[in-house]
Amino acid sequence: MSWLFSAKEAAKVAKQTWAIDLGEWSLKVARGTAEATTGNISVDLYDEIRYDELGLEEDASSFDKFRAGLRAFASKYEILKADNLCVAVSGSEVFSRFINLPPVPESISEIIRYEARQQIPFNINEVVWDYQPLKTEHPPGEEIEVGLFALKRETVNEFMALLEPWRRNLRVIQNAPLAVYNFLRFEGRVDEPMIVLDVGAHTTDVLILNHPRFWIRPLLVAGDDITEQLQNHFGISRLEAERVKARASESAHEAQVLRVIRPVVANMVSEIQRSLGYYKSLARGVKFNKVLTMGNAFKLRGLDRLLAEGLQYEIEGLTELRRFELAPPLSAEEFAGRLSGAHVALGLLAQGAGQGYMNINLVPEEVVETMAMSKKKPWLVGAAAGFVLMGLTLIASEKVSARELARYSLVGEKEEQQAIALQKQYTVAQAETRKIESELNKLANSSVGRSLLLQVLPEVARVMPEEVVCPDVVLSWGGVQRASRRGAGGRGPTGGDSGMLPGMMGTGEGGMAPGMMGTGGGGMAPGMMMGTGRLRMAPGMRGALEGDTSGSGTRSGSGPGRAGRGLEDRGLKLSLDCEISETQVVNKQYIEQVLIKPLQELVFPDGEKMFQEVTLGNEPLKVIYRDPRDGTQRPVGIGRAAEKLKAFVKFRVQAVVNTGTAPRRRRARRR
Repeated sequence: MSWLFSAKEAAKVAKQTWAIDLGEWSLKVARGTAEATTGNISVDLYDEIRYDELGLEEDASSFDKFRAGLRAFASKYEILKADNLCVAVSGSEVFSRFINLPPVPESISEIIRYEARQQIPFNINEVVWDYQPLKTEHPPGEEIEVGLFALKRETVNEFMALLEPWRRNLRVIQNAPLAVYNFLRFEGRVDEPMIVLDVGAHTTDVLILNHPRFWIRPLLVAGDDITEQLQNHFGISRLEAERVKARASESAHEAQVLRVIRPVVANMVSEIQRSLGYYKSLARGVKFNKVLTMGNAFKLRGLDRLLAEGLQYEIEGLTELRRFELAPPLSAEEFAGRLSGAHVALGLLAQGAGQGYMNINLVPEEVVETMAMSKKKPWLVGAAAGFVLMGLTLIASEKVSARELARYSLVGEKEEQQAIALQKQYTVAQAETRKIESELNKLANSSVGRSLLLQVLPEVARVMPEEVVCPDVVLSWGGVQRASRRGAGGRGPTGGDSGMLPGMMGTGEGGMAPGMMGTGGGGMAPGMMMGTGRLRMAPGMRGALEGDTSGSGTRSGSGPGRAGRGLEDRGLKLSLDCEISETQVVNKQYIEQVLIKPLQELVFPDGEKMFQEVTLGNEPLKVIYRDPRDGTQRPVGIGRAAEKLKAFVKFRVQAVVNTGTAPRRRRARRR
């Protein structure tokens, strides 16, 4: 997954990158090094180890073939300790799915973890999985398309057992079609819409390029079906049928061979067209002009012509390399005949050198952690030795100090205990005194009349958009919360039955002035705030709301002017926790436009601004989900659950109330 060993990090510590493509017909090996100046990759080794030359039975399993091929590789080549190793497995072994996620990049990792459990048709604990967005940048409001890939842990363990001799070198296990995409992207061949056909022994991988997106699907019609058709028609063994395929272009029987395999090719064409039809239903308007063919099956001359007749597209093969440079002992003439089967291994070299675009990695997390710890082991051993030496030194020093202190331990022990007890009593009394003094100061210096809040809250409700709801409203002074209102039910963002007018808060109860906080004991103006909440006030805040409104001062006797200056220094803050349905295109610019700006433009009757400052909270936008049946938030994680939960984007708006002219407004109102 995204926490796995990075290919770019691997490239920094490795001198060379080895690539192994575990194919069904042969094992392909490549070795290369990234050039520091050009960014190109120098390839100095390429080899194909054919399984039919290793003495295997015709019906040998895939893992028997891989085991024999790797054994032959180990006897022929040596991977140095500093080198890294990248391995590709067949696309038919890997579960692939492309999904669209909500446009909330900040929560992408949490959403994809939930979606993985819904999309992968296995127990999430029984697979190794990874994901990657197909685009690096997304315009505001655009859905995020993500590729999700998983390999059964049982299969991964079998591959890890085969690769045990090179466990310390292993950096990447990649899906073969993604390695092909990395090869084509590194070569600069993905800019135009194109169909790529990679015909292997057991599967044909269809790779559709529609930059910047792509799509893959493995088909179960491939080279082995052509071999089997020749076996059945001519009554020969599998090995002899393979020889017929390899030599057909050099004999006079090419036309006969093509007639024999035509039904298999027709079946392959039908499967390819079905896949293209499905993709065109997803990406309407896309047009393809050509098909790029890959795989050793196309060494059979005439196969490309049969595909061209069926698909009605221009067919072309891979004939040259652009950014891979051949180094001795490889030569261009020798490598040209092998190019059709080398694309997966070359794509692995690009990823291992830190040049791959799709950095999917299906190496298990525990293997990555073990490798990381083994690299840190020498440093950890040295650090442990240092700590042991330091500990021994401290112990020796402590023993010397203990002997010196023992002489004086009995002198003044009783007096010391009494002093400690008195110190504790003094600390507790001092803390209590400061607490009481703070509360008295708040009572003495607070003189904001209830009328100020009666002017502010209805204006906030008036400009609140209908699509915005505020389940939580908090009033505080200088960061100390004094009054809050939390909705205990209400309609909520999903439109339940309890009732909440869009855009406001909850029900006030307990003797509020008319029109302030809902339909409780105090009454309210229509359309202001609905729900079942309650406004709660600590003594300091209640003193501010219900205190002196005549302008004669507070308990301190300093008059309204002094109280007003105290509030300016401390600040009366209004905090709104809001929610918007995910059906809206929600980002910070949208919130600034529909809510922040209207709040900034509010004014008191005397023309002064109602808020000194209105800002969006520092917390990131967060997606939550509510049950449409009762409006309650569900604690099941985020994503689209099977029971059709509704998604909302949650954010916080903070405003500082302009209290500097509050006493003057009260006097004007009395006149």
